Amino acid sequence: MNEVFPTMHTAHFLMGFGLLLMVLIGAYAARYYHTQRTLFYLLLAFFTMAFAIVIYTTDWIYFIIAWEGVTITTTAMIMWAERRLAAQYFLIQFTGSNILFFAIIMALREGYGMVSPIEEPWLQILFIFGLGTKSALLGLHFWLPPVHSRAHTPVSALLSGWSVNLGFVMMLRLLPEGNSVLFFTGLAMIFYGGARAFLSTDYKVLLAYSTLSQLGYIALGVGSGTVLGQMGAVLHMVVHGIAKTTLFLGSGLWEKECRGRIIYRFGQAFYHHPVNAVNTIVGFSSLMGMVFLAGFHTKNLIKHGTAEIYAVGFLLYGATLITVLYAMRFLWWGILKDIVTKTAQKSREKVSCYYRAGAYEKAPLMIGSLLLLVFGIYPPLIYMLMGVEDPQVVILWWPTMIENIFFLLGGVALLAVTKGLFFPVRPVPSLNRMLELVVTGTRKLSNGVYHLVFPSFQYQLLWIPLIILFFLIWINFS
Repeated sequence: MNEVFPTMHTAHFLMGFGLLLMVLIGAYAARYYHTQRTLFYLLLAFFTMAFAIVIYTTDWIYFIIAWEGVTITTTAMIMWAERRLAAQYFLIQFTGSNILFFAIIMALREGYGMVSPIEEPWLQILFIFGLGTKSALLGLHFWLPPVHSRAHTPVSALLSGWSVNLGFVMMLRLLPEGNSVLFFTGLAMIFYGGARAFLSTDYKVLLAYSTLSQLGYIALGVGSGTVLGQMGAVLHMVVHGIAKTTLFLGSGLWEKECRGRIIYRFGQAFYHHPVNAVNTIVGFSSLMGMVFLAGFHTKNLIKHGTAEIYAVGFLLYGATLITVLYAMRFLWWGILKDIVTKTAQKSREKVSCYYRAGAYEKAPLMIGSLLLLVFGIYPPLIYMLMGVEDPQVVILWWPTMIENIFFLLGGVALLAVTKGLFFPVRPVPSLNRMLELVVTGTRKLSNGVYHLVFPSFQYQLLWIPLIILFFLIWINFS
């Protein structure tokens, strides 16, 4: 059995970095929330306690209570931005929790008295659906872009940087041998999320779809069931969490500076906020898997852990390319375009900032970028913190480095030829239309059932033997 996650070192490793991300988000929030700051910190503390229980507990009751605690605290945080959005988010998460609760009941019925590896395939799928609602697995991801893009900046960072990881933490504990459904779902998430990020014109929407794509790598590693694949998944939870936390926190500064989030309007961003610009470049470079950054090593592990499974190694080349394309497209429009043009160089001295970031806002960005650089330059440090042996002794890193540089140059060339691929501005995703269709469909279905079942007293009597038959069958198979 693969024992990558169940070691206590790995649990401490995830818990430690989760606490670090909460500190970074809390520091940023000190200036963001001028009022009700204490309430935000109180919710952040409850969220931290809840995810600690999810990581460590072996009791199903404590787990489901903590799982709902995560949902309640994040819903309360989202409520500051939009009450309707918070209600929609809670409804979706509550539906997923009901599936998860049913999976736990089935697990208890099958003899799993505590949180432990699940062997039955049908029960694994049930847990994947229940946990996948919070972790935005493909098909259950529809809430992620609207919520992550519309929530306040610290809340977006918390959701994308850490909250979405909790489902995969539990999948590691329940599926140590992997699962093919999760594996192929992860593969599809990489391409779907990357394609939607590539087409996005709103920066926070781009980051949200990028989260979906990067979670695909985690699902791929967990679903592989290999030691290297799941080790890479654990490390990618941390590395992606650091990168996406700093990118979402930085997006708040860009929004205030550029007075909007449309990537075409990020004029002279580097000269306005050089610290945030460098943080953005480092964060996206790590997501692309560029050498000397932490993301390079996590994706290299996942690649080697899954390369021999269904010829996935070849498909991961395309995954790398699509990540490079959406990352470089934003970096070109948002930052690099003004650096390389002569007009921006001439007007550099005339730049005036609309918003000056404070130390509490800059510090989390610099710490996150520094960690990505340190772990990328000296990867044995992160393996030591995780409590595992350095896998670089059994896998080669230089072929992946050459491949990534090749894809980077190819992506840059493609964007240069197409002049950055200008797409029309798209509206921010919303859950309103989808939920309205669900409500309308449910109303029509219930009316149809009512007119079918209750047109007369005689038809109502026919349901009595059917109900008795149902109970007899249930008792027989119990």
